[in-house]
Amino acid sequence: MFNCVNQPTLLNLGVVDPDGDSLVIELTNCRDWGAGAPNTSVTYNAPYSGTSPFPTLSGILIQSNGLFSYIPAQAIRAVFCYRVREFRNGLQIGETFQDVYLIIQNCSNPAPPSAVGSTNVQPTPVQYNETNPNTLTF
Repeated sequence: MFNCVNQPTLLNLGVVDPDGDSLVIELTNCRDWGAGAPNTSVTYNAPYSGTSPFPTLSGILIQSNGLFSYIPAQAIRAVFCYRVREFRNGLQIGETFQDVYLIIQNCSNPAPPSAVGSTNVQPTPVQYNETNPNTLTF
């Protein structure tokens, strides 16, 4: 995944459960592939950790629907890992771990695209509230 420094990012990783079970999504340490795998965590270089895997201006917020939001603070190549725990009737019945590779880069701010063609049909505007990166208004 490519992200840009200082640009709000909304990342939908498609976390859903077809049975309607409750899902709990959380950042976690990535797993090592060596001896003891998959139950051994990788070692992070300070100041990074499983819950703070790359520098952000906002932290990493995770909505219950699996939408991740953050504002990258610097150009870096990073991996973050998350765990999805599945609950049915209050009991955990499963879990899975996933990793996401990010390339965060400095991006130029291109001019917004201009509309071409007929202006008779106007789409509903989408508003993004920067004070709450989890809010989109249609």
